Amino acid sequence: MKPPCSALACAALSLSLAAPAALAGGYGPQSFNSYASGATDLGDGTSISSNTGVCSVRGSGNRYLRLTANGTGNTSASFKLPDLDPGSEISEFTVAFDLLMSTSGTPADGFSLNVGDIPAGDGGGEGGFAMAGGLVIAWDTYNNGGDPQSIEVFA
Repeated sequence: MKPPCSALACAALSLSLAAPAALAGGYGPQSFNSYASGATDLGDGTSISSNTGVCSVRGSGNRYLRLTANGTGNTSASFKLPDLDPGSEISEFTVAFDLLMSTSGTPADGFSLNVGDIPAGDGGGEGGFAMAGGLVIAWDTYNNGGDPQSIEVFA
């Protein structure tokens, strides 16, 4: 029986499999503490905006990113990072963030994490952006009548 590969080829294959993977671009951790309250330009290609003007860096001590404001309805907001690995295809990524959702009434509608070639604008609520070849993870926090609260994934 013939071996599947020569000893040299097998050694080369095992070395290439054992080599550490190249790390892609990264962002963070981002504390927002180095930006003034009200800032929407972080100077690094990041885009912070909303159709109601409430999305910005906020806080007087520990800064944070505010996407919506209690009492301001129908807000579509976005926090868009620049392409962290220009020209490269994404094969995997890790995301970690702290989130505070607070309201005196019923919270609506949710939020989403969108990865891919994100179009202009602020998206369409918790469903984010419809985009070819993209990934959307949506946290739907409001029952719109037959659409129960859920975590939804669109690819």
